[in-house]
Formats: sequence, C-alpha cells, structure tokens
Amino acid sequence: MRVLGLDPGSRRTGFGVIDCCGGKLTVVAHGCLNVAAAAPTARLRILFEGLQALVSEHHPTEVAVERVFVSRADHARAHSTEGTSTRTHLGWPRAAARHASRSAF
Repeated sequence: MRVLGLDPGSRRTGFGVIDCCGGKLTVVAHGCLNVAAAAPTARLRILFEGLQALVSEHHPTEVAVERVFVSRADHARAHSTEGTSTRTHLGWPRAAARHASRSAF
C-alpha cells in the first residue's frame, strides 16, 4: 500500500509518501507545497495543481490528512460563520481525521 500524507496549511502544505509492506515502512518522497508568495486567491488553485501532480507521480492507494489545528477562541469564532457551517455539514475535517487515524500516519 502506498500512502500520501498531507499536513495542510494556508501558506505551506507538507507531504510525505510512504510504502507500507507488512511491517516495513519505506519513505518514497517528502516535501512542501509552498504557496506563501502567491496571492490568497491563487493559493487553492496552486495547491490543487500541486496535489494533482503528486497523485499522478506517486499513485497513492490511500491518503491521510492531518487534522487542522484551531485554537479554542478561533474555533468558537469560526462556528459562527457560514463557511464553517458548510464545512461541518460536509463532514470536514472529521471525515479526513477519521480516515487519517486508520492510516499509517
């Protein structure tokens, strides 16, 4: 099994690709998609294209996404916004975190 692990961020998204065979883990690739220099409106497009390239190059069978850290004050403030409400209804980040907890990460 090949796993692509992602550590999301608005300016940098870390990634690692590992092969899992039996009890042996082998590092295939690791790095960072750095979008800090891009305009905020371009960051999602650049991340999307970078992730597409990683998937095309490494062909992972599983993807694990680290749960996004939100402080308590930010979390309370975020729940009052429409965007967070939509995100919660879609099951993000809970679904990704649930999947990540079952993976090798």
